[in-house]
This record gives sequence, C-alpha cells and structure tokens, in this order.
Amino acid sequence: MFQVASTNEVPLTYQWFFDNSSIANATNNSLTISGVQQSNFGNYYVVVSGNHSRVNSQVASLFELAAITNQPTNIVSAYESSATFNVGAVGYPAINYYQWSLNGTNLIGANSNSLTINKITLANTGNYQVLVSNVISSTTSSIATLNMAPSLAVPFVGATPIWGQSATLSVGAIGNGTLSYQWYFNGSPIPGANSPGLTFPSIQFTNNGFYSVIVTSPFGSVTNVAEQVALDPALVTLGFSPTLRITGAPGDSYLIQRSADLTNTNNWKNMANVTLFQQQQIWVDTSVDASSPFANKYFYQLIPEY
Repeated sequence: MFQVASTNEVPLTYQWFFDNSSIANATNNSLTISGVQQSNFGNYYVVVSGNHSRVNSQVASLFELAAITNQPTNIVSAYESSATFNVGAVGYPAINYYQWSLNGTNLIGANSNSLTINKITLANTGNYQVLVSNVISSTTSSIATLNMAPSLAVPFVGATPIWGQSATLSVGAIGNGTLSYQWYFNGSPIPGANSPGLTFPSIQFTNNGFYSVIVTSPFGSVTNVAEQVALDPALVTLGFSPTLRITGAPGDSYLIQRSADLTNTNNWKNMANVTLFQQQQIWVDTSVDASSPFANKYFYQLIPEY
C-alpha cells in the first residue's frame, strides 16, 4: 500500500501514476496493490489537486528482493567433457551481480547467470552455488553437484605378451564414487577379475582372445571395447653389435680388450673375461650398435690367461 497525506484545500482529488502512466480508478489518497506481480515493480507517485492548486508527490518505488526462479541442477559428465550450470533470478531493480562458487570458494570470473566448465577433471567436481543480488538485496541458490561418470583415461588397447611369461592387462579409469571393474574374455565375465589390472602369472596360448572391461560407479558406467591379446611364442630381436667367434679348447680363458685407436697402445680397455665351455663360443659387445652411422669403430684383441 502507498499512501499520501495532504493539507490546505478541500475537497481534493487524487490520481496515481505508475512509471509516468496514470493508473485507472486509482483516485484515493492510498493505493493498494493486491497479489503483487513482476509487472507491478517500479516507480509510483500521486498528483493531488484542489480548486486552486496541484502538486506531485515524491516518487516512491516498489522494490523486489532478489529471488531465485530457476535453481541450478545436478550434472553428471564424462572426463574432459563440458558442463553448464544455469540460474534464473529476478528482482527490482534488475539483478546486476552473480558470483559462482565451488565447494564454498568463489570462482574468479564466474559472474553471469550461467557457468560452463570445460575439459572436466576430478578437480572440477563438487558442489556449485551462486550468489545473486541487486542494489537492495541478495540471495543464494541451492547447491548443485557436478559428478564425473566413470571415464577411460588410459583405455586397454590390446597386448602381445610372451608365451609362458607373466603378463598384466590394465585399464586406467577415473570418476567420482567407488569404481568397480569386471573383465570379460570373448564376451564372458571372468570370475574374480574385478580390479584395474588382470594378471596372468604364466600366460598361455589358451588365453589368446578378446578382452573387454566394464567400469561402473554410482554415476554410471563405461565399457572398454574388446581388444585382442595375441601371444608371441618367443621374444626374438635382431642385433647389430660386434660379435667375436672364439675357437679354442674348452676350459681356456681369455681377456677381451677393445680400442678405438691403434696408434695409442695404452688405449686398450678390458671388456670381459671369457672361459670356453665348448670348442667354439660367441661373445657379443652389446654396448655398441654397429648399425648406427654415428657409432665408433673398434678393434678387439684376445689375451690368453694362463
């Protein structure tokens, strides 16, 4: 209710105005607005008239306290995706300030009615809230939570382990909440395979096949598509290192020396002591890659040890 008191002349007439427009049938010394709506907020004044004078009242404003009309809602997103929180707010004068916070700490530059988080990591997850205000009041939204669904940070991409050796298949997953794992072999769940790594103490050819894993949490699940495990029967490498074939009597011992400069007789370096266990034996200088054009060239000599 707005009300005005006047003196001097009688009788008096009244006409109320809202934002400089006259209000129909508003011709009393008081103005009551019932069921205030958004359209009622603004500036009011009344013109009081007598037989010999007319005067305008001071302007009085009907303000609206800052209020949240649409609260931000919870979001579940994947690793390195994006998420946007929105808030709806009203007030008179209009809302002119927003401040978003994460877990109670204000976020620098987060000063609009929406907040977008790009390339989400675990550090971005938590409780978001926004303070809104106009020149006369402020209010805080309810809390909205950002959670990360299980996501494959390091997916399993297959493997070629060596037959009979230990082998571990692994997947790297992140997300909020407790992560649970289930490995599958050729589409069937593997009993007890419920951790990020699946270890074979001695992998066999019967383990050849396709492996997948499903990671779950309270916020969803993600599937690592089936990838192949194909065993190698043995590890074979091709070397390009200097090789000495030593022929002698079993039991003979030799000192192997190496030099890169024959002009310096003091430049010989002891490399190994070899005792023959058969008539012919091979020794390889694995410290040199002779296939490289930048490798040093070496001379070798054997000195019998008696």
